Amino acid sequence: MLKLKPEFRTDVFTYEADTNAAQIVVGTATDHGAAKTTYRLNGQIAAAGTKADLIVGKNELIIQVQAEDGTTRTYTVNINRSSQAEVPAYSDTARHWAARQIEQASRLGIVSGYADGSFAPNKSVSRAEFLVMLMNALQPQTNGIELEFADAGSIGAWARSAVAQALQAGIVTGYGDGTFRPHAEITRSEMAVMIARTLGLSAKGNASDTGFADDRDIPAWAKEAIAELKQLGVVNGKGANSFDSAGLSTRAEAVTVVLNMLEQLNK
Repeated sequence: MLKLKPEFRTDVFTYEADTNAAQIVVGTATDHGAAKTTYRLNGQIAAAGTKADLIVGKNELIIQVQAEDGTTRTYTVNINRSSQAEVPAYSDTARHWAARQIEQASRLGIVSGYADGSFAPNKSVSRAEFLVMLMNALQPQTNGIELEFADAGSIGAWARSAVAQALQAGIVTGYGDGTFRPHAEITRSEMAVMIARTLGLSAKGNASDTGFADDRDIPAWAKEAIAELKQLGVVNGKGANSFDSAGLSTRAEAVTVVLNMLEQLNK
């Protein structure tokens, strides 16, 4: 959250704020619908509750609020983004196997930690959380497509843009019952298929053997994606050369795979 200078008062109309972030969430999810508040960032209308990109240097956020009697007030927030992202020293990653990857992903704005100073590297990742990481890494210049899932209302404002962009890019789909299930924990197989689609790999499920010791446990729909990503070095197995396809992906594993994907895209 941006810290305004001076602190907000209804009779003060111009503010300053400093940040290292590459994006901000504009307004809140409750601004949708009945709220009569409009936002314009650097001259472009920004929808409430969505993420908007910040340029390095000065960004001008104009907030216009219309009262019930029709009168309006306009507030200006000059957001100053520094050129170097601040990388926090997380309280629980110093000795973790993915400490370097977590630091790099944080510096690139792919992921962030929690308010208590932790990163929770071994915590599982939901479908929505993973897509936010992925879109933060890819920075697509699209608004995505409309979310028409039966459970679209359960997709948080912080993730709606990322989900819409991933859908438009064909990286992810919903389920046969018309739901998206944003809070469902993502498995290592599901993550591999999304990464393979992002890289433009075939991922049609035609591979006969992935090369992992637990190949027989890998579902057919994920085999080719996993085989191709293994060959590229984007995904790795666990102990005894097992892939653990049904295992839940952790935050540390997710950021590592996303960074490996970026390396492939930049070759």
